[in-house]
Amino acid sequence: MAGHGIPQDVEISNAAILNALKLTKGNYILKAGVLLFHQAPDQWCYGSYVKIGYFDNDVDLRYQDEINGLLISGLVRQPGWLSHKSGTF
Repeated sequence: MAGHGIPQDVEISNAAILNALKLTKGNYILKAGVLLFHQAPDQWCYGSYVKIGYFDNDVDLRYQDEINGLLISGLVRQPGWLSHKSGTF
């Protein structure tokens, strides 16, 4: 499947990415866009965080954690952190 991914040097503007992901309304970036891509989202969305968890079934929570700050970079820097902390899925 080599060559079927996204090229490393894609020329697309930040505004085009936000629009494609439906993270804008008019000339404004929605809160979800700020939480995902802003370097300091808590500067604009006070007290914001994302809570994630892994469930064994529909009711039993096996692991949970909170991510503060830039969500995307936290997940990109440590892509396997949830599976590492919670065991094998």
